[in-house]
Amino acid sequence: MFDNIQSVGGSALSLFESSFDISDIAFLQMIACIMDTEQSLRAHMEGIQQRNAEKSRLVDEIEALNRALRDSGATKNKDWINAGPEALENYREELRSALSEKEEALDIDSVLSFLDEVSTRNLKAKCGLAVSENSNVCVNINGDTKIFVSADMLKLAMAERGYIRKGDLDSRIEELQNRVSELDSSSQLELIDLNRMINQYQQRVQLVSTLESRDHQTNMKLIDNLR
Repeated sequence: MFDNIQSVGGSALSLFESSFDISDIAFLQMIACIMDTEQSLRAHMEGIQQRNAEKSRLVDEIEALNRALRDSGATKNKDWINAGPEALENYREELRSALSEKEEALDIDSVLSFLDEVSTRNLKAKCGLAVSENSNVCVNINGDTKIFVSADMLKLAMAERGYIRKGDLDSRIEELQNRVSELDSSSQLELIDLNRMINQYQQRVQLVSTLESRDHQTNMKLIDNLR
């Protein structure tokens, strides 16, 4: 309690040593509580805004991927869909992050630069082989260099070109929809908490207004008695 009073000005001890009465201390404490509530309200509103922005981004990505799936006419999980690099931007970033965690020493950009020399058709075939065998596969670079590449790295290389397998795209859409549902649930709880804080804030403001009105009336009576 007294820490909040200090934030308004002065120390709790100096208040007791001064001419303040208990109503003055209560008034200062209430002001401090209002300031704390205002800060909490701002933090909650910023959190809600961030979640809404994230939800909007996810919904846009879902729409773009669904459009690509619909336009492709793909029916089998192994079919490749040309969704475009822009629609797969977040998918690529998450693939890259997963690869970095799995293989800390892996220079992803260097491997991608090697794979740039490989045809899209060859990359598709190698990715299918790596997925089916669940192991790294050998990729020839211009007939001179051979590198062993994981399925995730080949998926990333294909995603850089805007391609994704239908099975991966379906999984991606489902994952994004789950995230949207989680954000909706979090937002609902945040709104409930926000409404509670707003009510609390209004009650405290009303109490401060009542205290001010009471003190004003008391002072006016004293002035009238002195006349």
